[in-house]
Amino acid sequence: MRRSSMAASHAAEASDGVRDGTGTEFDALWRFLIESRFLYPEKLASIQLAAVRATLTTLLAQRSRLFRTLLLFGDGCIEGHVAAALAYRSTFVIQHLAARSRRSRTGSRSCA
Repeated sequence: MRRSSMAASHAAEASDGVRDGTGTEFDALWRFLIESRFLYPEKLASIQLAAVRATLTTLLAQRSRLFRTLLLFGDGCIEGHVAAALAYRSTFVIQHLAARSRRSRTGSRSCA
């Protein structure tokens, strides 16, 4: 294995696992939501993309008391996503839950 390939492989492994989604770029998350089929054609047709982009970009920019997002990474790619909103003083309601299917993990995919 070439040195640059070894370094890239190590970097991907180091970034794998569950982590806070704060700071995630909108385009990377959006691409994952489409590839995981969380966003299907009918849902995409009804979404006002500019408004969603503005809202998610703001929510992902910094930690919030009202919003949490967790991402699961594998091979340096987003494999799962959970977003939750604070509903009561200490209770979060899961808003989104998306995961890449096992079948699509082995196929082509784009990663940020």
